[in-house]
Amino acid sequence: MSPRGLESTSHNGWAYKIAGLSNRSMPTPDLNLFHTIPSNWVVDRELIHQAADLVENMTHQFRHLFNAIFWDKERFYRFCTGPSSLQNHHATRYGNLRHSTETASRMQRDCAESQQLLDAGFCILLGLLHDAGKADEYRSGRQQQWIMSDRGSLVGHKVTVTEWIAVAREIHCKNFPESSYLALLHCLNSAHNAPQWLGVRESVMLEAHLLSGNDRTSGKLDLFKRMAPPTNTGWGTSHVHMKYRPYFVGNAP
Repeated sequence: MSPRGLESTSHNGWAYKIAGLSNRSMPTPDLNLFHTIPSNWVVDRELIHQAADLVENMTHQFRHLFNAIFWDKERFYRFCTGPSSLQNHHATRYGNLRHSTETASRMQRDCAESQQLLDAGFCILLGLLHDAGKADEYRSGRQQQWIMSDRGSLVGHKVTVTEWIAVAREIHCKNFPESSYLALLHCLNSAHNAPQWLGVRESVMLEAHLLSGNDRTSGKLDLFKRMAPPTNTGWGTSHVHMKYRPYFVGNAP
Protein backbone atom coordinates (compact mmCIF):
# COMPACT_ATOMS: atom_id res chain seq x y z
CA MET A 1 0.00 0.00 0.00
CA SER A 2 1.06 3.62 -0.58
CA PRO A 3 -0.19 6.64 1.39
CA ARG A 4 -1.99 9.45 -0.43
CA GLY A 5 -2.10 13.12 0.57
CA LEU A 6 0.74 13.17 3.10
CA GLU A 7 0.47 16.10 5.51
CA SER A 8 2.97 16.74 8.29
CA THR A 9 1.75 17.26 11.87
CA SER A 10 3.13 19.00 14.94
CA HIS A 11 4.69 15.76 16.29
CA ASN A 12 8.33 16.71 15.56
CA GLY A 13 8.28 15.27 12.06
CA TRP A 14 7.65 11.62 12.96
CA ALA A 15 3.88 11.57 12.42
CA TYR A 16 1.89 12.38 9.27
CA LYS A 17 -1.74 12.69 8.35
CA ILE A 18 -2.78 10.80 5.21
CA ALA A 19 -5.80 11.18 2.99
CA GLY A 20 -5.96 7.48 2.17
CA LEU A 21 -4.15 4.40 0.91
CA SER A 22 -3.61 3.19 -2.63
CA ASN A 23 -3.09 -0.44 -3.53
CA ARG A 24 0.26 -0.95 -5.31
CA SER A 25 -0.75 -3.71 -7.68
CA MET A 26 2.29 -3.38 -9.98
CA PRO A 27 5.88 -4.00 -8.81
CA THR A 28 8.10 -0.92 -8.85
CA PRO A 29 11.87 -0.62 -8.36
CA ASP A 30 11.65 2.19 -5.81
CA LEU A 31 10.51 -0.14 -3.01
CA ASN A 32 12.87 -2.31 -0.96
CA LEU A 33 10.78 -5.38 -0.19
CA PHE A 34 12.86 -6.30 2.83
CA HIS A 35 11.73 -3.07 4.48
CA THR A 36 8.18 -4.46 4.43
CA ILE A 37 8.88 -7.70 6.32
CA PRO A 38 7.15 -7.77 9.74
CA SER A 39 8.85 -9.25 12.79
CA ASN A 40 6.36 -12.12 12.94
CA TRP A 41 7.79 -13.28 9.60
CA VAL A 42 11.47 -13.08 10.55
CA VAL A 43 12.51 -12.43 14.15
CA ASP A 44 16.19 -11.94 13.26
CA ARG A 45 16.09 -8.28 12.27
CA GLU A 46 19.84 -8.11 11.67
CA LEU A 47 19.38 -10.66 8.88
CA ILE A 48 16.64 -8.48 7.37
CA HIS A 49 18.85 -5.40 7.57
CA GLN A 50 21.66 -7.24 5.77
CA ALA A 51 19.32 -8.35 3.00
CA ALA A 52 17.86 -4.84 2.68
CA ASP A 53 21.34 -3.31 2.40
CA LEU A 54 22.17 -5.72 -0.42
CA VAL A 55 19.06 -4.69 -2.35
CA GLU A 56 19.99 -1.01 -1.89
CA ASN A 57 23.19 -1.74 -3.82
CA MET A 58 21.35 -3.05 -6.89
CA THR A 59 20.44 -0.85 -9.84
CA HIS A 60 16.79 -0.06 -10.49
CA GLN A 61 16.57 -2.57 -13.34
CA PHE A 62 17.82 -5.44 -11.16
CA ARG A 63 15.69 -4.39 -8.19
CA HIS A 64 12.67 -4.14 -10.47
CA LEU A 65 13.15 -7.75 -11.56
CA PHE A 66 13.64 -8.91 -7.96
CA ASN A 67 10.48 -7.08 -6.88
CA ALA A 68 8.50 -8.47 -9.82
CA ILE A 69 9.47 -12.01 -8.81
CA PHE A 70 8.56 -11.54 -5.16
CA TRP A 71 5.60 -9.17 -5.44
CA ASP A 72 3.51 -12.24 -4.57
CA LYS A 73 3.30 -12.02 -0.77
CA GLU A 74 2.96 -15.77 -0.19
CA ARG A 75 5.97 -16.55 -2.38
CA PHE A 76 8.07 -13.91 -0.63
CA TYR A 77 6.99 -15.30 2.75
CA ARG A 78 8.11 -18.80 1.76
CA PHE A 79 11.42 -17.45 0.49
CA CYS A 80 12.08 -15.62 3.75
CA THR A 81 10.95 -18.32 6.17
CA GLY A 82 11.74 -21.67 4.51
CA PRO A 83 14.90 -23.82 4.75
CA SER A 84 17.64 -24.21 2.16
CA SER A 85 17.64 -27.99 2.50
CA LEU A 86 15.96 -30.76 4.49
CA GLN A 87 19.04 -32.28 6.14
CA ASN A 88 22.04 -30.53 4.62
CA HIS A 89 23.13 -26.90 5.12
CA HIS A 90 20.81 -24.20 6.48
CA ALA A 91 18.10 -26.78 7.14
CA THR A 92 16.21 -24.49 9.53
CA ARG A 93 13.53 -21.82 9.48
CA TYR A 94 14.88 -18.72 7.65
CA GLY A 95 17.67 -20.99 6.35
CA ASN A 96 17.19 -20.14 2.68
CA LEU A 97 17.14 -16.39 3.33
CA ARG A 98 20.25 -16.66 5.51
CA HIS A 99 22.11 -18.73 2.90
CA SER A 100 21.04 -16.46 0.02
CA THR A 101 22.09 -13.34 1.95
CA GLU A 102 25.46 -14.86 2.85
CA THR A 103 26.09 -15.86 -0.76
CA ALA A 104 25.07 -12.44 -2.09
CA SER A 105 27.33 -10.73 0.49
CA ARG A 106 30.28 -12.86 -0.62
CA MET A 107 29.53 -12.02 -4.24
CA GLN A 108 29.49 -8.33 -3.34
CA ARG A 109 32.92 -8.63 -1.69
CA ASP A 110 34.29 -10.31 -4.82
CA CYS A 111 33.05 -7.39 -6.88
CA ALA A 112 34.89 -4.93 -4.65
CA GLU A 113 38.14 -6.70 -5.57
CA SER A 114 37.38 -6.87 -9.31
CA GLN A 115 35.40 -3.74 -10.08
CA GLN A 116 36.55 -3.57 -13.71
CA LEU A 117 35.27 -7.09 -14.47
CA LEU A 118 32.15 -7.44 -12.33
CA ASP A 119 28.91 -5.55 -11.78
CA ALA A 120 28.03 -5.54 -8.08
CA GLY A 121 24.27 -5.28 -8.62
CA PHE A 122 24.25 -8.23 -11.00
CA CYS A 123 26.33 -10.35 -8.60
CA ILE A 124 24.07 -9.49 -5.65
CA LEU A 125 21.01 -10.44 -7.69
CA LEU A 126 22.64 -13.78 -8.51
CA GLY A 127 23.31 -14.48 -4.85
CA LEU A 128 19.77 -13.65 -3.80
CA LEU A 129 18.12 -15.64 -6.60
CA HIS A 130 20.33 -18.72 -6.95
CA ASP A 131 18.26 -20.77 -4.46
CA ALA A 132 15.09 -18.67 -4.56
CA GLY A 133 13.14 -21.48 -6.23
CA LYS A 134 13.44 -23.46 -3.01
CA ALA A 135 10.56 -21.34 -1.76
CA ASP A 136 8.39 -23.79 -3.70
CA GLU A 137 10.66 -26.82 -3.24
CA TYR A 138 9.75 -27.41 0.40
CA ARG A 139 6.54 -27.11 2.34
CA SER A 140 5.56 -27.43 5.96
CA GLY A 141 4.40 -30.91 6.95
CA ARG A 142 3.21 -32.46 10.17
CA GLN A 143 4.79 -31.56 13.52
CA GLN A 144 6.38 -28.48 11.95
CA GLN A 145 8.65 -30.64 9.79
CA TRP A 146 9.70 -29.53 6.31
CA ILE A 147 9.00 -31.98 3.48
CA MET A 148 9.70 -32.00 -0.24
CA SER A 149 6.87 -30.69 -2.42
CA ASP A 150 5.78 -32.35 -5.66
CA ARG A 151 7.36 -29.47 -7.59
CA GLY A 152 10.59 -29.98 -5.68
CA SER A 153 10.60 -33.72 -6.41
CA LEU A 154 9.66 -33.47 -10.08
CA VAL A 155 11.09 -30.15 -11.26
CA GLY A 156 13.56 -28.61 -8.80
CA HIS A 157 14.43 -25.09 -7.71
CA LYS A 158 16.58 -24.17 -10.75
CA VAL A 159 13.71 -24.68 -13.20
CA THR A 160 11.34 -22.92 -10.80
CA VAL A 161 13.40 -19.73 -10.51
CA THR A 162 13.97 -19.76 -14.29
CA GLU A 163 10.20 -19.75 -14.76
CA TRP A 164 9.80 -16.89 -12.29
CA ILE A 165 12.44 -14.77 -14.03
CA ALA A 166 10.92 -15.37 -17.47
CA VAL A 167 7.39 -14.48 -16.33
CA ALA A 168 8.54 -11.39 -14.40
CA ARG A 169 10.45 -10.09 -17.41
CA GLU A 170 7.62 -10.77 -19.85
CA ILE A 171 4.90 -9.14 -17.77
CA HIS A 172 6.55 -6.43 -15.66
CA CYS A 173 10.13 -5.84 -16.87
CA LYS A 174 9.85 -5.67 -20.66
CA ASN A 175 12.83 -3.30 -20.85
CA PHE A 176 15.14 -5.69 -19.02
CA PRO A 177 18.08 -6.11 -21.46
CA GLU A 178 18.34 -9.37 -23.36
CA SER A 179 22.06 -9.59 -22.58
CA SER A 180 21.45 -9.32 -18.81
CA TYR A 181 18.59 -11.80 -19.02
CA LEU A 182 20.68 -14.44 -20.82
CA ALA A 183 23.66 -13.84 -18.53
CA LEU A 184 21.43 -14.27 -15.48
CA LEU A 185 20.01 -17.56 -16.76
CA HIS A 186 23.47 -18.79 -17.73
CA CYS A 187 24.94 -18.15 -14.28
CA LEU A 188 21.98 -19.78 -12.53
CA ASN A 189 21.85 -22.89 -14.74
CA SER A 190 25.33 -23.59 -16.13
CA ALA A 191 27.71 -26.02 -14.45
CA HIS A 192 31.38 -26.92 -14.48
CA ASN A 193 32.23 -30.21 -16.23
CA ALA A 194 28.57 -31.09 -16.84
CA PRO A 195 28.15 -34.07 -19.24
CA GLN A 196 27.20 -32.87 -22.73
CA TRP A 197 24.27 -35.24 -22.95
CA LEU A 198 22.55 -33.36 -20.10
CA GLY A 199 22.22 -30.27 -22.27
CA VAL A 200 23.58 -28.12 -19.42
CA ARG A 201 26.00 -25.47 -20.64
CA GLU A 202 29.55 -25.18 -19.34
CA SER A 203 30.08 -22.08 -17.19
CA VAL A 204 31.81 -19.43 -19.30
CA MET A 205 31.23 -16.39 -17.09
CA LEU A 206 33.37 -15.37 -14.12
CA GLU A 207 30.20 -14.62 -12.17
CA ALA A 208 29.01 -18.21 -12.63
CA HIS A 209 32.26 -19.60 -11.18
CA LEU A 210 32.16 -17.16 -8.28
CA LEU A 211 28.53 -18.02 -7.56
CA SER A 212 29.30 -21.74 -7.49
CA GLY A 213 32.22 -21.23 -5.10
CA ASN A 214 30.42 -18.85 -2.76
CA ASP A 215 27.35 -21.08 -2.71
CA ARG A 216 29.46 -24.06 -1.59
CA THR A 217 31.41 -21.97 0.93
CA SER A 218 28.24 -20.74 2.63
CA GLY A 219 26.87 -24.28 2.79
CA LYS A 220 30.08 -25.85 4.10
CA LEU A 221 30.52 -23.12 6.69
CA ASP A 222 27.04 -23.77 8.06
CA LEU A 223 27.69 -27.52 8.28
CA PHE A 224 31.07 -27.10 9.97
CA LYS A 225 29.57 -24.69 12.52
CA ARG A 226 26.91 -27.25 13.40
CA MET A 227 29.39 -30.14 13.61
CA ALA A 228 31.99 -28.30 15.71
CA PRO A 229 32.73 -29.64 19.24
CA PRO A 230 31.86 -27.44 22.26
CA THR A 231 35.45 -26.23 22.60
CA ASN A 232 35.85 -25.68 18.83
CA THR A 233 39.00 -27.84 18.96
CA GLY A 234 39.46 -31.48 18.07
CA TRP A 235 37.07 -33.80 16.28
CA GLY A 236 33.53 -32.69 15.56
CA THR A 237 30.45 -34.83 15.12
CA SER A 238 29.66 -36.76 11.96
CA HIS A 239 27.02 -35.76 9.43
CA VAL A 240 25.22 -37.80 6.79
CA HIS A 241 26.34 -35.38 4.07
CA MET A 242 30.00 -35.30 5.12
CA LYS A 243 32.24 -38.25 4.26
CA TYR A 244 34.53 -37.71 7.26
CA ARG A 245 34.19 -36.17 10.70
CA PRO A 246 35.51 -32.60 10.65
CA TYR A 247 38.56 -31.61 12.65
CA PHE A 248 39.05 -28.17 14.24
CA VAL A 249 42.21 -26.41 15.40
CA GLY A 250 40.34 -23.60 17.16
CA ASN A 251 41.59 -20.12 18.02
CA ALA A 252 45.26 -19.68 18.82
CA PRO A 253 45.95 -18.98 22.52
